[in-house]
Amino acid sequence: MNQIQVRPIPCTPTKVR
Repeated sequence: MNQIQVRPIPCTPTKVR
């Protein structure tokens, strides 16, 4: 998971959004 761009949580992938 290198393409994760979260701001609040450091463990949430952008795929969930």
